[in-house]
Order: sequence, then structure tokens, then C-alpha cells
Amino acid sequence: VRLFVQCKHQKKNVGPEVIRELLGAKEIEDKEYETELMIITSGKFSSGAIVKAKEKNIKIIDGSDLLK
Repeated sequence: VRLFVQCKHQKKNVGPEVIRELLGAKEIEDKEYETELMIITSGKFSSGAIVKAKEKNIKIIDGSDLLK
């Protein structure tokens, strides 16, 4: 299993465009392996990003999750 992770350190909320970027990166990679996707941010996710991540089965971890 391959794990694709994108990490963001920014003050503004992470939007759905980041979800699309990660999905695009997955598509251009070798499809030989099962792939899991994850995005980690020190901040927060927008509501649109949360919805898109759920639709595409992408695990998201925000700043409050990191502090747990």
C-alpha cells in the first residue's frame, strides 16, 4: 500500500483545491499499488474541503487533531 500525504502549514483554511491536487498526483503515479491519501494541516480545513475529502475517502488531519 502506498500512502500519499500532503502537508500544509498556513494560516488560511485549506480548501478543496488541495484535495483536487492530491487526487491529480495520485492519477499520474503508477497504479500498480493500492493507494491511501492523506492531507495534514497545522490549521483548519474549509467545509468544502471536508466534504470533498469524505467523498473521495481522503483522511484529513487538522491542527487540533495534531495536538491530541
